[in-house]
Amino acid sequence: MLADEKIKNMDPQMIRSELPKNRRHRSNLLGIGLFLINAVVYFSLFFGIILIENYAVKLILSFMAGGLIGTLFIIGHDAAHNSFVNNHKLNRLICRLAFLPALQPPSSWVLTHNGMHHTWTNLKGYDPVYAPFSKTEFDNLPLWRQILERIYRSALGLALLYFIEIYWKWELFPKKENQPKRRHQFKIDRAIVMLFGLLQILVAMYLSFMLTQSWGTAVITTLLAVLLPYCVWNWVMAFLTFQQHTHPKIAWFDKKEEWNFFLGQVCCTVYIIFPGWINRLLHNIMEHTVHHVDPLIPLYKLPESQNKLIEIYGDKMTIVRWSFPEFLKTLQVCKLYDYETHRWMGFDGSYTSETCTSFNANCSPSLP
Repeated sequence: MLADEKIKNMDPQMIRSELPKNRRHRSNLLGIGLFLINAVVYFSLFFGIILIENYAVKLILSFMAGGLIGTLFIIGHDAAHNSFVNNHKLNRLICRLAFLPALQPPSSWVLTHNGMHHTWTNLKGYDPVYAPFSKTEFDNLPLWRQILERIYRSALGLALLYFIEIYWKWELFPKKENQPKRRHQFKIDRAIVMLFGLLQILVAMYLSFMLTQSWGTAVITTLLAVLLPYCVWNWVMAFLTFQQHTHPKIAWFDKKEEWNFFLGQVCCTVYIIFPGWINRLLHNIMEHTVHHVDPLIPLYKLPESQNKLIEIYGDKMTIVRWSFPEFLKTLQVCKLYDYETHRWMGFDGSYTSETCTSFNANCSPSLP
């Protein structure tokens, strides 16, 4: 385990106390402004896809709309942590509105993300996000499920992994025992997002048909206005979140006694460095390590706190400058996991990594 027992047993508040004192300061003006800008751009793209005749332009706008679903979701994610603006009720309202294009029920998200993922980061059986199978577990799967797992752990297949194993099974249609305690509220939340999705389809179909008098054109336009952006958003969500907790240096755990707060939040949450302009478009969501250390930091205050965390614990963190080859390497290495030796494996059982450095908290990243 951790060589430094003092670090191993550090109370979360001790770690947070070393971050900037004003890190939790929230601005209603900035928060509302960010939300409105993203919402206006998204709906402008939605109606632009319907109204513009050129299909090449429609396609470009469709991909852009998928990205805007993502940026709205990031805002909703912050509001779900009650960290976006300085008012609890306003945070709840922004969360519900920002989650609508992603068709995300807020109550199930708060349970799985805030309650499970943030509480038990990278602890299998408690954190529902991207936990890898062991070789024995994989071998005991039926053939169709083994094939599906191979698809999941591929560049495009990540979207299916997120949609089926996380969104569908945990967020939209969870088993009864996995539903939020306030089940009535969850069912209302689910009904609202499904009605919003249906309303988008009807609006797109109606307006397109009124403009073109062609049902064929109306169907194609609706696919471009609603379905393709949702697929793009789903892949972006999977692409970003997979990398935040999966890397050849990052450990996963299946025993509570091996896991602790410092390991989960500091050592096993990857800091992915994107170009500055991309990071700004993503509302700093990849400043993810410090977000796990203190989820009450608003997204517009994350960079300063992330830099402070690196200054103090940089030698215990995994810091990666993103590149496409680096992304492909992670996909190639991180298929299955040996929870006893803490090494990543391929589907054939061969080891693809050394013992995860984050397990010993001795990772010494070289900042690019």
